[in-house]
Amino acid sequence: MNDTAILQAKAIQKSYQQANGQKIEILKGIDLEIMQGEFVAIMGQSGSGKSTLLYCISGMDQLSGGSVVYNGKEIHTLSDDEISKIRLLNMGFVFQQSYMLKDFTIKENIMLPALKAGNVSKEQAELNARSRMERVGIGHIADSDITQVSGGQLQRAAICRALINQPPVLFADEPTGALNSKSTGEIMEIFNQVNAAGTTIIMVTHDVKVAARADRVIYLEDGQLRQEYHLGKWNASETLQERESYLLKWLQKNGF
Repeated sequence: MNDTAILQAKAIQKSYQQANGQKIEILKGIDLEIMQGEFVAIMGQSGSGKSTLLYCISGMDQLSGGSVVYNGKEIHTLSDDEISKIRLLNMGFVFQQSYMLKDFTIKENIMLPALKAGNVSKEQAELNARSRMERVGIGHIADSDITQVSGGQLQRAAICRALINQPPVLFADEPTGALNSKSTGEIMEIFNQVNAAGTTIIMVTHDVKVAARADRVIYLEDGQLRQEYHLGKWNASETLQERESYLLKWLQKNGF
């Protein structure tokens, strides 16, 4: 991590108009700065606005107010084509579900963003996909159908797909929410390795064990950023259990 901000969100607001005309405020003026190489977890109770915040700062959802500057560009002033290109080339996304296309093999699903970007040949895209898969231990399922592999393997494939264009930032929304504890630990090991290699990670999670691997945890309550907790980079001087304990005490103090 360095002292350069890769993303700056200022006074973010998001609201919806219901059919009866009532205005529902989801985000109520959030300021957030993410440093290059940082691993940030976003936590809060259900309905606090965690996923909405993630979608707004990544340009997936429009703002009702405020601004988001990513790598020096105000993304919500860009055209749909411009923001789509940024998301394709400069951002990776991992969700709770893998959203793999059923008529494609695992390898073909991973290759899709590279082929869509058009920056490499099909042969190079395949080499890059296989290399990514080998690194996370799923090289042997490259030609498998998505129905023939486990949930943990699918999520590893989703991470490979998200990183195929080597984006500086990885956005993740409950990436372990559908996995058992063993697969969760394996996926988070990969996240830590990806972050250690320089990729910034911004992740929504409800799981203390998952969030304890982050450098910083921000806590949302009722659409506002209430508190944040700095864990620092995880290293060999402390156990994951110690980090979980510290974080859980802090979260309970804040009403989690």
